[in-house]
Amino acid sequence: MKTYELLVLIKPGLEQEPLNSLHKSIEDAIIKYKGEIENREEWGKKTLAYQIQKHREGIYTLFHIKIDPADIKRLDNDLKLNESIIRAVFTQKQKAR
Repeated sequence: MKTYELLVLIKPGLEQEPLNSLHKSIEDAIIKYKGEIENREEWGKKTLAYQIQKHREGIYTLFHIKIDPADIKRLDNDLKLNESIIRAVFTQKQKAR
Protein backbone atom coordinates (compact mmCIF):
# COMPACT_ATOMS: atom_id res chain seq x y z
CA MET A 1 0.00 0.00 0.00
CA LYS A 2 1.10 3.52 -0.73
CA THR A 3 0.33 6.76 1.08
CA TYR A 4 -1.85 9.35 -0.64
CA GLU A 5 -3.45 12.67 0.09
CA LEU A 6 -7.06 12.85 -1.05
CA LEU A 7 -8.38 16.41 -1.36
CA VAL A 8 -12.15 16.53 -1.68
CA LEU A 9 -14.00 19.66 -2.78
CA ILE A 10 -17.61 19.61 -1.59
CA LYS A 11 -20.57 21.77 -2.64
CA PRO A 12 -20.75 24.82 -0.34
CA GLY A 13 -24.44 24.61 0.58
CA LEU A 14 -24.20 21.55 2.84
CA GLU A 15 -25.15 21.95 6.50
CA GLN A 16 -23.03 20.30 9.23
CA GLU A 17 -25.07 17.08 9.60
CA PRO A 18 -25.13 16.19 5.87
CA LEU A 19 -21.44 17.14 5.70
CA ASN A 20 -20.63 14.72 8.53
CA SER A 21 -22.64 12.05 6.74
CA LEU A 22 -20.71 12.71 3.51
CA HIS A 23 -17.36 12.43 5.33
CA LYS A 24 -18.53 9.10 6.77
CA SER A 25 -19.50 7.82 3.31
CA ILE A 26 -16.07 8.83 1.92
CA GLU A 27 -14.36 7.01 4.79
CA ASP A 28 -16.58 3.96 4.18
CA ALA A 29 -15.60 3.98 0.49
CA ILE A 30 -11.89 4.07 1.43
CA ILE A 31 -12.36 1.17 3.84
CA LYS A 32 -14.39 -0.73 1.20
CA TYR A 33 -11.23 -0.89 -0.93
CA LYS A 34 -9.14 -2.02 2.06
CA GLY A 35 -7.63 1.42 2.55
CA GLU A 36 -6.59 2.97 5.85
CA ILE A 37 -7.38 6.51 6.95
CA GLU A 38 -4.47 8.09 8.80
CA ASN A 39 -5.92 11.57 9.27
CA ARG A 40 -8.70 13.90 8.16
CA GLU A 41 -8.36 17.68 8.07
CA GLU A 42 -11.40 19.86 7.52
CA TRP A 43 -10.27 23.14 5.97
CA GLY A 44 -13.73 24.68 5.78
CA LYS A 45 -15.37 26.82 3.11
CA LYS A 46 -13.01 28.71 0.78
CA THR A 47 -13.40 30.82 -2.35
CA LEU A 48 -12.33 28.98 -5.49
CA ALA A 49 -9.73 30.43 -7.85
CA TYR A 50 -12.17 29.80 -10.71
CA GLN A 51 -15.73 28.64 -11.04
CA ILE A 52 -16.28 24.86 -11.03
CA GLN A 53 -19.71 23.46 -11.92
CA LYS A 54 -21.22 26.94 -11.36
CA HIS A 55 -19.80 27.12 -7.81
CA ARG A 56 -17.58 29.96 -6.63
CA GLU A 57 -16.97 28.44 -3.17
CA GLY A 58 -16.33 24.95 -1.88
CA ILE A 59 -15.76 23.06 1.35
CA TYR A 60 -12.31 21.48 1.44
CA THR A 61 -11.47 18.26 3.28
CA LEU A 62 -8.06 16.56 3.15
CA PHE A 63 -7.72 12.85 3.87
CA HIS A 64 -4.34 11.16 4.46
CA ILE A 65 -4.86 7.55 3.39
CA LYS A 66 -2.99 4.34 2.64
CA ILE A 67 -4.44 2.31 -0.22
CA ASP A 68 -3.35 -0.05 -2.95
CA PRO A 69 -2.61 1.92 -6.17
CA ALA A 70 -4.83 -0.47 -8.15
CA ASP A 71 -7.85 0.66 -6.09
CA ILE A 72 -7.38 4.41 -6.63
CA LYS A 73 -9.33 4.45 -9.91
CA ARG A 74 -12.25 2.51 -8.41
CA LEU A 75 -12.35 4.80 -5.37
CA ASP A 76 -12.22 7.85 -7.64
CA ASN A 77 -15.15 6.48 -9.67
CA ASP A 78 -17.17 5.99 -6.46
CA LEU A 79 -16.47 9.59 -5.41
CA LYS A 80 -17.52 10.92 -8.83
CA LEU A 81 -20.94 9.31 -8.40
CA ASN A 82 -21.67 11.43 -5.32
CA GLU A 83 -23.47 14.61 -6.37
CA SER A 84 -22.26 16.56 -3.33
CA ILE A 85 -18.60 16.23 -4.38
CA ILE A 86 -17.41 18.81 -6.89
CA ARG A 87 -13.94 17.36 -7.33
CA ALA A 88 -11.58 14.80 -5.75
CA VAL A 89 -7.82 14.84 -6.29
CA PHE A 90 -5.34 12.15 -5.29
CA THR A 91 -1.65 12.96 -4.72
CA GLN A 92 0.92 10.34 -3.83
CA LYS A 93 3.03 11.37 -0.85
CA GLN A 94 6.76 10.99 -1.38
CA LYS A 95 9.06 9.67 1.32
CA ALA A 96 11.35 12.23 2.91
CA ARG A 97 14.94 11.99 1.73
